[in-house]
Amino acid sequence: MRPLYLSRNIAQTRCERTTDPTPRPPAELEPTPEIQAIYSQPFLLRYTVHLRPYTLSLSLAVTNPSSAIAPLHFQALLHAYFRLPDGVTPPQVRVTPLESLAFVDKVTGGKHGKETERRKVVDVDGPKGEVDRVYYRAPDHLELAFPSSGSDSSGDVLKVHKHNLPDVVLWNPGPEKGASIADMEEGGAGRYVCLEPGRVEPFEELEPGQTWEGGIEVAFA
Repeated sequence: MRPLYLSRNIAQTRCERTTDPTPRPPAELEPTPEIQAIYSQPFLLRYTVHLRPYTLSLSLAVTNPSSAIAPLHFQALLHAYFRLPDGVTPPQVRVTPLESLAFVDKVTGGKHGKETERRKVVDVDGPKGEVDRVYYRAPDHLELAFPSSGSDSSGDVLKVHKHNLPDVVLWNPGPEKGASIADMEEGGAGRYVCLEPGRVEPFEELEPGQTWEGGIEVAFA
């Protein structure tokens, strides 16, 4: 049985958007005819969002139904896109602690295999502004620091705490590639940084009847 690759675009079309502050049950996704056309194995996804005064918590639960006849293999990434303050650009963002971690640079197509991060502080910049790196076995507590007014002076710190998500992807397409992304607003690549905790390697495996859960909590220092 093939591993589960479920694009965010398919999942997003099945999630209800609302401004109603009333607590709601988790958003759920099971195989639809569209999904079954490319993936026949049963599954259940539950996505939960908790918004509190100073924190945002996101959690994803994956269940292999007891009626399944085979294990469920999957990867999971919680796409966290952080809008930057006015005047702040991605190269001014500093991410820690990633020093000494193994990573794959997807901008180069991973041609160097797994490399080792030598920088104590990682900035979000690369060829033509593009950064796309998978860091393996990252600490559960990460920080994004950025100036509050567009200068390089110290400013705000965003703390990202992850649970049961051993890896993390640091991504920004840069202005040139960002302009080619259909659902990207004009100049949008220069206004955000994506730090997405996840389970990339190895694949998670669930026997029938088992559930896996991972999540993140975001807070300002």
